[in-house]
Amino acid sequence: MWRWDRPAVQTFGRAEDLYYRLAPAQIVQETVTIFLGPPQPPFSVPFSVNWSRFSEPDWVLIPPSSDPGRSYDGFKVGAIRVEDLPDSCEGFDLRPVHVPEEDNYSHTEVRTFVDGQPKRPGPVIRKKLREKLSRVVRVLSLDGSPADRSI
Repeated sequence: MWRWDRPAVQTFGRAEDLYYRLAPAQIVQETVTIFLGPPQPPFSVPFSVNWSRFSEPDWVLIPPSSDPGRSYDGFKVGAIRVEDLPDSCEGFDLRPVHVPEEDNYSHTEVRTFVDGQPKRPGPVIRKKLREKLSRVVRVLSLDGSPADRSI
């Protein structure tokens, strides 16, 4: 969904989903592994998602306009409910921030904060966050219903 100059919206419903693209290697023996990449200043950006208020689950599998030849064959869609984001991990809070892109209005980043301020977590905290998040990801079929977690 194109942005068309619409502003970002920062009011997330607790029951709303955040959709995440899952590579086949991220689903191992019924366990979802989320790889939280290195944070990028000035914010710690563990991962990007599409917000269900503005996106269908399978839209995370559409290549960006900057790389239209990219293929996500074999990928699945994961969903994390906003209310299931870990409240705190050694002082770090995870929260979604709506960051619309021109070709993806639903684009949202789940960022880390300490005392309300963006802060980069170190590798130990990233690992703990990854473990907590892997427990709450639901793998969806392309129609948005729960799917078998096995590949």
